[in-house]
Amino acid sequence: MINYYAKQAEGAIYKIDFDSKKFDRINYFGRIADSYYIDEDGILTVTTPSGEKTYEVHKGDLVLKMYSANGTYGDKEYFIVHCDDIIDYVNRYNTFVEENKKKKCADEETCCDVTSLADR
Repeated sequence: MINYYAKQAEGAIYKIDFDSKKFDRINYFGRIADSYYIDEDGILTVTTPSGEKTYEVHKGDLVLKMYSANGTYGDKEYFIVHCDDIIDYVNRYNTFVEENKKKKCADEETCCDVTSLADR
């Protein structure tokens, strides 16, 4: 069986086959153009030159927009990933952001509620 290892603070993942004593760094796959977190159940419609593709999406899904597999810039493809670990990560991150907003606001004499463009 192949084993994969990674260190949390580093970017590499290593592939180890103990039977054949092979140890290799796996190639980085940088084909993700964008990623989007779905915060409510719904339907995602992607318009393409040949028509529309629809995907059922659920709260917690991650939508990956991948670069073209054929070299044509506009031929990006969409994939829906559902992973409980991603949902947990986003929940923990959102809690961290909210707590830091409160902490920063409590530390300042004047505080205004300013949202980033991403929050609008």
